[in-house]
Amino acid sequence: MSSHLNPTHIRSALQAAHTAAEEYYTVRHALAWNTDFVIPANAIAADSTLFQECGYDFARMCRHKQDKLSHNRLSVERIKSIFGATGTNIHGVSSQDFHTLLEFAEHGITPIVAPSFKAEALNVAPLRDRYIKLHHTINKLLFKLYSDGTMIFLRHQDAMRISGLHLSPQHHADSKGKPEGRIIGDLSGQHDPSFTPLNGSAHDKDQLRATIALKWGEIKHPTVDLLVKMVLTSADIHGWDNIILWKKDLKGAFNLLNYNPDYCKWFAFPLTDDIIVIHLAGLFGWIGMPHAFQVLTRMLQSLCRQLISGLCYWYVDDLMAVSPQALYVNDSELVDSHVQQLLGQGSIALVKSQHDRCLEFLVWDFNLDTRTITLCSRNMNKLVHALFTFHPSEKISISHVQRLASLISRASILSRHMRPYTHTLHAITSGYTCPHVRISLSELAQSDIMMWRAFVLLLIADPSKLSRSMELFRHKPAQYIIKYDASLTGLGVGLYAVQDNQLLTYTAMQLPFSVNSDSSNQNTMEFVAVILGLLLAWRLDIANFSYDLHGDNMSSGHDQIGLIHC
Repeated sequence: MSSHLNPTHIRSALQAAHTAAEEYYTVRHALAWNTDFVIPANAIAADSTLFQECGYDFARMCRHKQDKLSHNRLSVERIKSIFGATGTNIHGVSSQDFHTLLEFAEHGITPIVAPSFKAEALNVAPLRDRYIKLHHTINKLLFKLYSDGTMIFLRHQDAMRISGLHLSPQHHADSKGKPEGRIIGDLSGQHDPSFTPLNGSAHDKDQLRATIALKWGEIKHPTVDLLVKMVLTSADIHGWDNIILWKKDLKGAFNLLNYNPDYCKWFAFPLTDDIIVIHLAGLFGWIGMPHAFQVLTRMLQSLCRQLISGLCYWYVDDLMAVSPQALYVNDSELVDSHVQQLLGQGSIALVKSQHDRCLEFLVWDFNLDTRTITLCSRNMNKLVHALFTFHPSEKISISHVQRLASLISRASILSRHMRPYTHTLHAITSGYTCPHVRISLSELAQSDIMMWRAFVLLLIADPSKLSRSMELFRHKPAQYIIKYDASLTGLGVGLYAVQDNQLLTYTAMQLPFSVNSDSSNQNTMEFVAVILGLLLAWRLDIANFSYDLHGDNMSSGHDQIGLIHC
């Protein structure tokens, strides 16, 4: 295809982006999803009766409801049947993760809170405007979880009998795939200085997050680079024509793990009609839930890596894998059976399981036939829409700048040359805490946006350039070394061959222009020296090579050191 850009290309791309943005589900869709649902009175009555039968011992009531589901939930017996009595049956499982998961199975997740936390059931925030507007939809989503057995509904007067009850506002978020959106808990809002959110107040939230990470481990997600190298390794072993991509998704995710019955009372939310809903299992919105769930993710990673003939990575509740085509069915069935043996029947969302030669991993389309990756169309449309819905010289909201910075950082994987045009947009938002504040962009930020607009239009003109070869992700040892030294008055550069450490050419020069004596210009001079080294390579007709940098400036070296391909 020709790279000539014409108005038809531009109009069609902008129209596609606009259409995709209009199709993204928002509060308008959630509002229309249900307009009349009311939580059944008999459900509330049943829980009120059970509360009374348990002698108003709420922890006992929670334990009773959790026990009714225990035959098909994570349990100590299920864990040991797969990982062994000490967790050593599966290679790669850490002792800490094994014992933590046993604790979750036996006692539930005990929430970690800041030292300043104090449960509060009286001085509570008013119902969120979004909840009031969408209460029919949100209440129906909550009732679905209630029907699954992982929630409790009580009248406000009954809930007030729970010692140590903590109430937080019920909230809701848009969803890219569901018009009804998803329910979340607002466990960070602080409507009053004396109220301490479950997620910690502003001054202690960072320390709370660090404490949680120390207890349950840091969250480390697989990157695009790791997934590409997973495919490359499989292709090297079995051949490109003999492998297939596949993925799976856990059903319910956070809801698969129970809370400790003694602390379910902290996950309570007021609803309309004087109802209180209380969660018995994981929910979106609690600061500790991602770390707690990551324990399970790491265990599943070790399990599936040992089970299948192919290679795989888990990203929270999503499995992404590549297998020999002849063994894919067996690999898939092994994962289904063992994961459900651990977490219960139905814990794998079988309808979401996919396999193909081209499949989306982490918003990237992986194509085994072309051996490339590219942004999936949904995210390409998001990028175009974000770039072209404002004028760079006019004020723009911080939230839009943050969204744009995130999108272009992701897209820069397609072209390393575009990476320098991402930093400014990230930097200018660092001093703002209110996402709705509108600011004027600096000239540098405006020029960066114009560069990204030009880049995206070139991609539209020639879609083949949307892809990046997976081969470019391979580690290639440096063939040449550029050794350099620079000051504010002069430069010295030498080009060496790695194979025999031979000096091929060198130069030294006094700068033909004056440089401000400000030492902050030193990094710039270091980078100028690198460019001079590349010019030396060009004069020797060296092209398409990888090189390393050796200099005495640690600041510039931190950015430059490593393998760079020309």
